[in-house]
Amino acid sequence: MAEIFMIGQGNTTPSLIYTLYPPVSLVGATVWFTMVREGAPDTEQRKIDNQLATTEVANPGVVRYDWAQGDADTVENYEGQFDILFANGKRATYPNTEPKIKIVVNRSLRSPA
Repeated sequence: MAEIFMIGQGNTTPSLIYTLYPPVSLVGATVWFTMVREGAPDTEQRKIDNQLATTEVANPGVVRYDWAQGDADTVENYEGQFDILFANGKRATYPNTEPKIKIVVNRSLRSPA
């Protein structure tokens, strides 16, 4: 079953925290996050395109994406993925199978600021 992360429209917290499986060491690695609208064609612009993420715990690998203003402004279902460049130059994506991380942006009842 896909991991589901929910965030309110326009929110920038909580951060998305994801444990890589199988566990790997992220010592010296660089991490990026990408998010697309669920079911979007490959030609559609990504909502978040390769933005730097953070290593939450280097070993075993736990990563974090801190939302920026505008990342969660559109009520929609999305898919997310972390891309890793390891210190030895090798690359991997997590999750690297379907389904990806499911992200739901729920509508907010507050007035826009």
